[in-house]
Amino acid sequence: MANNISLENIRTWIEKIHEFSLLEKNPNGNTRLTLSPEDMAARAYVMKQMEAVGLDVSVDAVGNITGR
Repeated sequence: MANNISLENIRTWIEKIHEFSLLEKNPNGNTRLTLSPEDMAARAYVMKQMEAVGLDVSVDAVGNITGR
């Protein structure tokens, strides 16, 4: 698993997640409201990336995403 994680991968993931916030184009800043289509897309992306590096992903009752 550790071989799949690099500083460049982390940077790419952060930039990609930021793109989901930009979809709302709020002039006062970037917002990604909980359970909005943008939030759901970002969450799906994060879970996919976690699975890609070999983590077992779970979501608890309040929506926290964890990987082990």
